[in-house]
Amino acid sequence: MNHVEENRLAIVLCAAGFIVFAILTIFAEGFFGGADNLSHYKFARYGFEYPEYFLNHWAKPVFTLLSSPFAQFGIKGIAIFNVLIGSLTAFIAYKTARHFHYKNAFLTI
Repeated sequence: MNHVEENRLAIVLCAAGFIVFAILTIFAEGFFGGADNLSHYKFARYGFEYPEYFLNHWAKPVFTLLSSPFAQFGIKGIAIFNVLIGSLTAFIAYKTARHFHYKNAFLTI
């Protein structure tokens, strides 16, 4: 498989994974993670009203900043954000494997 075909396959796999997990997230009842997840959601959800949340160390400032727009859509918005970040991470793992010339690098996805 040449480089271009493998890149296309990696993009299709990441997009398909995103679509499948996004659908599962949307139709799932409830969430997993407990009170810690709710606390991080609330920091992200109310970050625009209370800007000090963007600097709160316990709230994880980078996560809060990146997830705040998604948190405006509720807990499902945060779940979709996590699916998006997971898909991007899979693609970055693929690109890293390609960089090191691993055979069948798309399998890292």
